[in-house]
Parts: sequence; C-alpha cells; structure tokens
Amino acid sequence: MFEEYTDQQIMEDIRSGGRAREDIWRHITKNWGGYCCGTAIRRAGCEEYEAREAFSIACISVDKRIQTTAGYDFLATASLKTYLTSATIRAAWHVLHQRKKKDSGDEEIRLRSGGEEEALSNWFRQNDCRELLEKALAGIGERCKKILLLFEDKHSMKEITKEMGFKNESVAKTEKWQCQVKFKEYLIANTHIRKYLEDNNCYG
Repeated sequence: MFEEYTDQQIMEDIRSGGRAREDIWRHITKNWGGYCCGTAIRRAGCEEYEAREAFSIACISVDKRIQTTAGYDFLATASLKTYLTSATIRAAWHVLHQRKKKDSGDEEIRLRSGGEEEALSNWFRQNDCRELLEKALAGIGERCKKILLLFEDKHSMKEITKEMGFKNESVAKTEKWQCQVKFKEYLIANTHIRKYLEDNNCYG
C-alpha cells in the first residue's frame, strides 16, 4: 500500500524517472491530492477547481525540487506530504492573485498555453521564498528552522504542536517566539543575509 512508502522511497522513485516516477505521482495524487486541495481551500479561500490547479502547480515545483542535487534537504524541516501541502497553499494564493488581476483587466494569465511548464517554473524561481528562507534559517539551527518554516507556511499552532511533538500549544507559541527573536538577532548580525531576503521580498 502507498502508506508503506517512506518519503525517501517516494523521492527515489521520482528521481529514477520513467514508469516508476509516473506511478508514484499517480499514487501521490490519489492519496494526498484530496488533503492538499482541501487544506488549500480552507487556508487560501479558493474554489475546488482553483485548488486542483494549485495542486498541479505544486506537484511540478516539488518534482523539480526533488530532481536537484539538494532535493532531499527539505525533509529535514518537514515531511514530504507537509511540504507538498504548503506548496499547494502558496500556489493557490498565486492562482487567486493572478485571477483577480485578470478579472480587473491588469494582466491576462495563460496557464494552459504550450509554455505552461516553463511559465510555472519561472514563477516559482522568482516568487517562492521557501528555498531562500531555508538557507537563511540554517543559521539558527534545525529545530528553530523547522518551527519557523511551519509558521511561515501558515500552519496552525495545533499543527505545529503535533508536528514538533510539543506538550501543548502554549509551549509551541513560546518556542516559536523564541525562535523569531533568535532569527531577528541573527539577521541583525548578518545584514547581508537580511538584505538578500528583503531584495527578494521574502522578509520585512
């Protein structure tokens, strides 16, 4: 059964390409798609069809991330399912933003054109702050890095408590606050990192 797959095995199948890659993405869509889309609907306030579109965008982004040499690194901060869910939420916000711009006549977005994959890839390179934040947060330790990335991805205190194994939500809030203070102090001491994040609209 799919539940018996570890994140490592799933990623190895994706990296292997061919039939194995196609099969594992089919299983991911079947077993995680509903959860990812449902969470995006609740968090981003999008419609079901927009959530499905966002899930497709997220899958493309995650697939590309896994294919890179550093593709396993993000498992230190979140499970693959959690990462894909967060990517779906971010993509849903983007879909909503672009749809509003289209409706107001500011810009027409053609996601279903022949250059869909290239356009989506370009968007994630420009706007997905996750990788930039991961690199910056590495300076304050893995524990705080994981807590703040979960918070950045709009996970509730209840979800963070469960993911991190804290006793209760009060402990989670205290830990999150302490990590935020630690990160601010780190950025004060490393102004070049803060400037890099601000220049990419990922902090401030």
